[in-house]
Amino acid sequence: RVTDLEKRNKQQERRADELERKLNALQPPAAELVFGWAKRWRMLMGLLGLVGPGLGFGAILIKSKDALIASKMAWASFSFAVFSATCLLATALGNVRNIGTCGEKALVCLCAVLIGAAFYLPGYTFAGSEDEHTTYWGWLVMGLGAFFSFIMPPIACKGVSMWSQLEDHELSIAVIRLFKSLPSALPPMVYLAVASMRCIVGADDESPLYQQCGNPIVPSLAVNVLLIVVWTLSYIIAPLMKETKAKTWVDIMALRMGKIEAVEFNLLGLMSTFAWMLFATTNEDGEPMNLFMYSLTWLFLYFFFSLAFVVIFDVVIKPILFPSSATASDDGAD
Repeated sequence: RVTDLEKRNKQQERRADELERKLNALQPPAAELVFGWAKRWRMLMGLLGLVGPGLGFGAILIKSKDALIASKMAWASFSFAVFSATCLLATALGNVRNIGTCGEKALVCLCAVLIGAAFYLPGYTFAGSEDEHTTYWGWLVMGLGAFFSFIMPPIACKGVSMWSQLEDHELSIAVIRLFKSLPSALPPMVYLAVASMRCIVGADDESPLYQQCGNPIVPSLAVNVLLIVVWTLSYIIAPLMKETKAKTWVDIMALRMGKIEAVEFNLLGLMSTFAWMLFATTNEDGEPMNLFMYSLTWLFLYFFFSLAFVVIFDVVIKPILFPSSATASDDGAD
């Protein structure tokens, strides 16, 4: 009996050691704990994020001197808006442990405002156009930029604060994954924006630029928006989700998920469908948007804003309005 008991104890010890080794393998070693970007990488992301707002500001400066060049710069700024937003989001998450200081909060808010400026500044140029439809586009884009500039700073500060509350090993893994995702996320966005630039640069002043290059600008921008949404959900929102919400591929295919998760999944699927339908109609040589593409664009925007509202409510607003339910989910996960 004593021998059997000793064997059982040894087996349990071996299992405990094996479990500990597996857990340690999932966590980065102490030398690899990373809580923020290196300053040079954060500066690089910040400079890249100024591409969109910089082009938009330049368009405003030369608008009175050369209307055609200003219009081209404004449309180029609009094409690079999503690329700039991605870089600025990465910059905002550059030092989450320091979010308690005024300087870090100011930098996060500045990044959020610049994301709105990437839309507002080219919209200002469009709104001053003599063409009625270009002016319509301008007011629409200006409204979108103003909306982002108003709503993004508090959401960004809240999101960074939630990241700062992660455990050391969780934050380290999240930062490393986010950093490693940028080389694969940014090049497709640049490629799509540059594809639109080919048409923009070759445009003339015989007709409004949106009639010459509405397609491919809008389809390329729609796919870029889809890319940033998937990137945000995968690398910014995912670390904040509770363990009870983690789903395997089998769970997703069997639709074993909560109501909010099911709504998010369906909205993302519909949004992806319309984005790829728009991309399938892309003409890089340039042509005006037709009624079918306008319909796809409005449906895409509808599902995009619906998904954004549901995600913001689930991650940011719900824990504030219903803290007891968030605590209960934490206890259930423990």
